[in-house]
Amino acid sequence: KYKLPMSRIIPFPKCGDPTTAPDFPPGAQVLAVYPGTTALYKATVVNSHRK
Repeated sequence: KYKLPMSRIIPFPKCGDPTTAPDFPPGAQVLAVYPGTTALYKATVVNSHRK
């Protein structure tokens, strides 16, 4: 059984609306979704496309 505090849970952004996604700083460790699947993988944020 795994336990995770609610503060560490980030909901998926609304489909087609990237403005609802959190902005993570470069170097942040995240779980990313492989396109077209429900598979998650570890990733490191390189840069943000948000201005």
